[in-house]
Amino acid sequence: MVKGIILQTRDFDILSSVYEYTVCSFEQIKTKHFATINQQTASNRLSHLVKAQYLKRYTVGLVIYQGKERRVNRVFTITQKGIDALSIKRKEIILRFDPVTPQFYSLVHDLLLNDVQESLKRSLGSKKVVNAKLLKLPASKTEQIPDLILAGPSGDLDEAIELELTAKSEKRYREILTNYRLSSKWKKVMFIVQDVQLAAKLWQILTGEKHFQSLPKYQTGKFQILLLDDFITQSKPTECDFKSQERHFMPTISDTLKNKIEHLKPQNGDM
Repeated sequence: MVKGIILQTRDFDILSSVYEYTVCSFEQIKTKHFATINQQTASNRLSHLVKAQYLKRYTVGLVIYQGKERRVNRVFTITQKGIDALSIKRKEIILRFDPVTPQFYSLVHDLLLNDVQESLKRSLGSKKVVNAKLLKLPASKTEQIPDLILAGPSGDLDEAIELELTAKSEKRYREILTNYRLSSKWKKVMFIVQDVQLAAKLWQILTGEKHFQSLPKYQTGKFQILLLDDFITQSKPTECDFKSQERHFMPTISDTLKNKIEHLKPQNGDM
């Protein structure tokens, strides 16, 4: 280890988070690991981890408008040295032994994906949620690589989660949905979408129906569609009624998500 820094339990917690999410904003690290500590202390400790080459820091200029408006100035990724340290102290979490290269064109997507993953962890308790980038799944024209993978009832990583912020072409969606429908690897597929319009587009491609029911019945076969707003931490998380497009306050984000996700059960004829 570099002279002048001795890794503490919180440091390993930070390294674990950045490893599991592949890229984290300063705000996400501060919220999770320095919730009751002032910003300067958090910034100083992260700077020490960067100088000791456990983390790599990038300066960016982003504004995320989903949920409350957030300005992102710094993001962090783990280095090879950081992974090596984790492989000794937290070897049970290591799925790949080399760092994931950040993709800055998809940075907003990847940071929001962290919020989704964190919400799923809170909502589903012990069920494992993995960023698919950590698994190095082989690319194929007929096999989809999801954003997140969730452990199903058997404990196998067989439930796919896709975060959709912008609409793809109808042709591309039909290819994606067909690949998922024909694959025996994925028992359930959850699309988390930016807005009602995108949800409606996916629903029509899936079912041929232009009119659809309110949540949590927004599913067909192995597929389910949810709104991203339900996964963004807010003081009053919201659920969208797709039929009326009105918003209603829900009691807690965990109760909301757990209720909706529990409705996603395999149906006959679409495995």
